[in-house]
Amino acid sequence: WTKQLNAPLEEVDPEIADIIELEKARQWK
Repeated sequence: WTKQLNAPLEEVDPEIADIIELEKARQWK
């Protein structure tokens, strides 16, 4: 997991990256 975090999230899993971005956007509002 930690090693994967060092790589771009889009490479690890595009769908998870999208979900994380949505969660970030929700938290910042």
